[in-house]
Amino acid sequence: MPIIDKVFNCVQVQFTYEELVEIFTIAQERNGNKTEKNVPSYVKGNELTQYEKHIIGAYGEMAFALHMKLEVDRTIFHKGDNGVDFTYKDKTIDIKTTTKNEEQQLTFKRIDKFKADIAILAQIVSPNCVRLLSCTTKENFKRNAVQMYNNDSLSLGTNQMARYVDWFWKD
Repeated sequence: MPIIDKVFNCVQVQFTYEELVEIFTIAQERNGNKTEKNVPSYVKGNELTQYEKHIIGAYGEMAFALHMKLEVDRTIFHKGDNGVDFTYKDKTIDIKTTTKNEEQQLTFKRIDKFKADIAILAQIVSPNCVRLLSCTTKENFKRNAVQMYNNDSLSLGTNQMARYVDWFWKD
């Protein structure tokens, strides 16, 4: 159930048991029922398995869907969703989910990877809770993102984004 977290000034979503089951079901479907889920988490140093990436993504998408009263897209794409998780009121939306408390930055590997009109940064804070931290338009990201020091990725801090994820849809 979505609530406003007054400490973090954002939307926080608590999942029911049934919603958690759906998150893991979506991740399993996206993973193609592969046995890869049994591969250790850190196969190449710091990398997650595809299954773990699907779980993390499904957490953020489910949180946004519950907040906006939408359905998570269950379509299975061969090579990803092309950077669009939802379409709402003629705007395309990409949900980026992190598991790290200190990493409150929206990051794309390259500017051309920001395909949607709007990107939303979600953060898993516990096994049954996600915060929808902030959101930005593609134009704001292009204007304000900075290149990361350790690679070519571009990043934008939450202080340069709108705090309430439904800000774009206020009538």
